[in-house]
Amino acid sequence: MKNKKLAIAIPTYNRSSILKENILLMLEEIKRYEIPVYISDDSTNDDTKFVFDEFKKEYEYIYYFKNQPSLGHDKNCLQSLSLPTEDYIWYLGDSIIIKPGGIKKVLGVIIENNKYDFICVNAENRNVDFDSKIYTEGNKLLVEIGWHLTLTGATIYTNKIHELIKGFDLIKCKNFPQTALIFEYFTKVNSKIYWVKDEIIYVNKNKKSYWNKAIFDVFLIDWEFFIFNLPNFYLKENKKYVVKKHSEKTGLFSFKGFLSYRSKGIYSYEVLRVYYRQIRFNSKVDIVSLLIISIVPISMLKFLRRIFYNVR
Repeated sequence: MKNKKLAIAIPTYNRSSILKENILLMLEEIKRYEIPVYISDDSTNDDTKFVFDEFKKEYEYIYYFKNQPSLGHDKNCLQSLSLPTEDYIWYLGDSIIIKPGGIKKVLGVIIENNKYDFICVNAENRNVDFDSKIYTEGNKLLVEIGWHLTLTGATIYTNKIHELIKGFDLIKCKNFPQTALIFEYFTKVNSKIYWVKDEIIYVNKNKKSYWNKAIFDVFLIDWEFFIFNLPNFYLKENKKYVVKKHSEKTGLFSFKGFLSYRSKGIYSYEVLRVYYRQIRFNSKVDIVSLLIISIVPISMLKFLRRIFYNVR
């Protein structure tokens, strides 16, 4: 019988091979607990539909929805979360894998206390070392794990958010609707989020990021805009803190990061000039290093990147 406590919702875009690989890795536990899986496909081809057809032959509780025309990242987020009718929705990125035992762990939390509005889980390589706990205060949540809530797969949502999704304003949270829903919810009702310290999820190593060529727009401009436009319920100093915390924790704008971006042709002097204020605010790399990296020939940077591969 289909599980009514928990569903998995996966938004996807042109990642059929990775999606197939991930579902195969998770399928045994999905089947054991009869977890319904909803796929919201924004792809430009039918490859994901073929993957779904294969899985449907061996697992009845998998459902497929093709967006025609494509919705785009943010609207597909809301679409994915709107599909399940089960009590809780694990919003899982198409490059994210739930470790064996992860579904059992989350179901245990739900069964023990189904009054949480959200359940947030730890992930590999995120450097979060808080013990499991309950958050009831929005500002503390923002400061401690707000940056981590950007990860598509880290949060399980109550289906009560369906009402919030209706007419949800995406303008102020471009590229981060999954995070905005949580903080908006905390401003409206007395909310609870349960933090699970266990590293339950990880990213498929074959993933190619959607954001790779837009890294500066997404994680400098859009991220800052989203956080600073959170309701005044959230203190200004906490907003400033979490904006920088994301960069610090993820290492996106570390010395190693800039070497990588330059070697891929993503970072240049022009990029430094255009995003100078945001880079200086978010990065601990000194301006001289930023300037040198921005003008060094890409061929040389590829060599240097290998040398500094383990440098953050």
